[in-house]
Amino acid sequence: MEKSDVIAQRQPDIIVYDPEENEVLVVEVRLKIPQDILALKRGIEHYIRSARYTNRAAAPFAMLIDTKVVQVMKWQTDNLSEPILELNSDEIFSYYDSDFGSKRIFEYYLTALAESWLRDFSFHWKHQQPPKEEELSKIGLLPLLENSWAKSIEDK
Repeated sequence: MEKSDVIAQRQPDIIVYDPEENEVLVVEVRLKIPQDILALKRGIEHYIRSARYTNRAAAPFAMLIDTKVVQVMKWQTDNLSEPILELNSDEIFSYYDSDFGSKRIFEYYLTALAESWLRDFSFHWKHQQPPKEEELSKIGLLPLLENSWAKSIEDK
């Protein structure tokens, strides 16, 4: 891979960083995850692999979010696992917007909701125990989200 390939590639929609500014989670948000998610996964894998060319640590987790499901995958040496956790989007995002699931949602708004949920694990601005905290703890993601900060990438 050429360094120019790394610079030209698409950024994830959200990146979550630990206090030392290491990436711990990369997130792609779509209104609907395609039936064949291989291309979407390849894009995330390409981004995580590029860490070795840009002096950053590879993010140990990736997440695909749509209006129906949140899929969590783990980085395994040089590729992403199959989803290790699938969560119902409505059960998460209705805590942040009580009309979620009953109104039209745009991708930028879903991204904002996802970022709010992920920030809640660090700042507890909305809930002392954010939705699905126990499930994220079981797969080892929760400790990485505590004291973290999320940044949405606006270049799509």
